[in-house]
Amino acid sequence: MKNALNQLSTQEAQDLFMILFTVNLGNITTTCEQVGISRSTYYNWMKEQEFTDRLAHVSEERLDLAEHALLSAVQAMDVTAIRYYLDSQGRSRGYGKASQLEISGPDGTPIAGTVDVQHYPPEPATMLEWEEQVAVSRALRLAEQSEKAKEQAQESTDASTEGAESSSTDGAE
Repeated sequence: MKNALNQLSTQEAQDLFMILFTVNLGNITTTCEQVGISRSTYYNWMKEQEFTDRLAHVSEERLDLAEHALLSAVQAMDVTAIRYYLDSQGRSRGYGKASQLEISGPDGTPIAGTVDVQHYPPEPATMLEWEEQVAVSRALRLAEQSEKAKEQAQESTDASTEGAESSSTDGAE
C-alpha cells in the first residue's frame, strides 16, 4: 500500500489524511504513518489555510460528538455528567467549584486571608438529594433576582421623585 500512497497527489493525500484523522480520533502520528507522510509534511500542510480550515472542521465535529455524548449522559440522569455540565455551564446560576483568590500587597507579598468566591455543595448521594440541591439553588437565585428587582424599582422611584421635585422647583422660579 505504501507504493500506492506515494502516487497520490497532494490533494488526494490531504483528503485521505482528513478521513483517517477522523477515524483515528485526531491522532496525528498514527494518521501521518497511515498516509505515508512525515510530521514535517503535516506541519507544512498546516501552513495552508484551506488544509487548516478543513482540519478545524474535523476537530469541531469531534467536539460536537463529545457534547452530544455529554448531553445524552445528562438526559440519562448520569449524576457525574450532570455535575460536570453544571460546573462548566452553570456558573451564572451558582454552580461550580469553589475558588480562592490570593491578593498580593504592593511589594508582591501575599496579604493574609483568602476569599471564598463560590460555595460548592457536597456531592449528592441520591437523586432526591440532587433535586433538593437544585431546588435550593433555584430558590436562592430567585431571591437574588427579586432583591435586584426591588432595588431597581426603588432606584426608579427615587429618580421619578427627584424629577418631580426638580420640575416643581423649576416652575416656582
